[in-house]
Amino acid sequence: MAIWGVLIISEARENVNNNEEDIAFQIILHAGNAKSLCMDAVKAASENKFDESDDFFKQAADELEQAHNCQTDIIRQDILDKEAKVSLLMVHAQDHVMNAITVYDLTLQIAKLYRR
Repeated sequence: MAIWGVLIISEARENVNNNEEDIAFQIILHAGNAKSLCMDAVKAASENKFDESDDFFKQAADELEQAHNCQTDIIRQDILDKEAKVSLLMVHAQDHVMNAITVYDLTLQIAKLYRR
């Protein structure tokens, strides 16, 4: 009976680890999408296609929100698992989010300059 309990706990930890990897990849995906959409928005603004630029920025904001929701999920998991370890993959995913937020903020300002 004790061995069965250990196997169940081991499987649960493996599922948590796999879930954390899935969440990290989702964060990277959404952050990368947001950065690409921001660059598309600046290109559209540079061509005086401001409605198109605004649409790209709206899509980028939606992608950032999805990345943020993934972050919230992983933080919630971390709170529940007192022995959680920070993986290099998760650090990498967080770097992507922070860079995407910076790109979003900067490209918004660049697009405003094109409007002048």
